[in-house]
Amino acid sequence: MVYPHNLGEGKLEGCKDNEIHYLKGLCYEAEGCTAEAEKEFRLTLEGKAELSSVMYYYDQPADIIAFQALSLEKLGEKDEARSMFESLIQYGNQHKDDEI
Repeated sequence: MVYPHNLGEGKLEGCKDNEIHYLKGLCYEAEGCTAEAEKEFRLTLEGKAELSSVMYYYDQPADIIAFQALSLEKLGEKDEARSMFESLIQYGNQHKDDEI
């Protein structure tokens, strides 16, 4: 979660490590550590939840939003999670034939 000093650039501002927090939440959940799991699932919700084309290396890819939706499910926010999943599907359908 912390980049070594010898890596020059370090972590980009927009990088919220959603996928790592989600997976850590699953691990805590499997161990029965519900408070820690909830904390990790909530950390997954940080960052933008906006869909857009990934044009540059620092743009947030759609899979990060999927991890946010998965975390919302784990937190009991089923309707909000469903809405995010549906927006991912809609965005994919709208852009599946785009030429990059």
